[in-house]
Amino acid sequence: MASIGNSPTQQAFTPAVDFFSGNGSTTAFTLSRPVASVAQVQVTIDNVAQNPSSAYTVSSNTITFTSAPLSGTNNIYVYYTSPITQVIAPGQGTVNTTALGNITNIASGNSSLTLQTGSGNTTAVTVDTSQNVGIGTTSPSYKLDVQGTTANQRISSTTGTNAAYQIFSNTGQNFYVGLDNSAGNQILSAAYGATLLGTGAYPMVFGTNNSERMRIDSSGRVITPYQPAFRATGSGGTNTTGGNNLIFDTKDFDIGTNYTTSNGRFTAPVAGIYLFYVTATYNTGGTSATYKLNFNKNGAQQSVATEWQLTLTGYNTIGNSTITMSLSAGDYVNLYVETGSIHISASQTKFGGYLLG
Repeated sequence: MASIGNSPTQQAFTPAVDFFSGNGSTTAFTLSRPVASVAQVQVTIDNVAQNPSSAYTVSSNTITFTSAPLSGTNNIYVYYTSPITQVIAPGQGTVNTTALGNITNIASGNSSLTLQTGSGNTTAVTVDTSQNVGIGTTSPSYKLDVQGTTANQRISSTTGTNAAYQIFSNTGQNFYVGLDNSAGNQILSAAYGATLLGTGAYPMVFGTNNSERMRIDSSGRVITPYQPAFRATGSGGTNTTGGNNLIFDTKDFDIGTNYTTSNGRFTAPVAGIYLFYVTATYNTGGTSATYKLNFNKNGAQQSVATEWQLTLTGYNTIGNSTITMSLSAGDYVNLYVETGSIHISASQTKFGGYLLG
């Protein structure tokens, strides 16, 4: 019949006596078997029983006397009164969480700590000596390094309308971040092919350096408060003749401070496609005339902004023109009067532009 608990062999008691010879100076002697406390042995010296609470102590295989026993041959006797002290392995499945109690510290010395699962002892989690945690990898490179090759690798909490954020891979390589799809609040959600950015009824704000740079409001309007743009005019009452740059010395606004009033130049802060416009008043001098006003890029003509054969006389004839340009960061644009005479009017003459994208 099978026994319950540890086997009788492990618990069997074999009587034994150890003999030692005192020399008047030695206090520590090596026992033939380990003991856990002074209650497991009885000790006599020269046939005098020793008090276990004050005459000696035991630690595993060593007995230490408070005073060195006197010289004599085998004048020290140690009688064992309990089974051999040993580590007894509990049977599989016999220790539950209640028996374990609260585990407050798990240490692995100077090597990585691993948590293993499965019959093949597959490593599921690794904490290396740099405190990097790896899931799906035994060599984590980051504080939290999650790796996987199968589809739908996911870090998630809850689902439904109160879903918490999820980080998951739809293909094993491309990671997305978002709220649960059923909540209608997707941020690069795989269910939408990673094409939808949305936050429900709230605006979406993009920022750099702790400042808002772009906003998409709940109606879908895109607001870019830092998009480069400017408009300038002149102080009024002056004429610019052919062969000279047309300079507007007063700024109505200049987002990003890219227009210089001293030379009439707009300098592109970033590469992109820009749109420029001009409204000019030309001075005929009382006779028919033709005037040409050019947009120059880095000092070279790009196109003729306006060209008219005038049949009117007077000062208040107005022309308008626009142009788009592809600029690199650092390119500049200004206006150049090729022929004729342009009259600057504070209320009627404008030069402006902005970044399209």
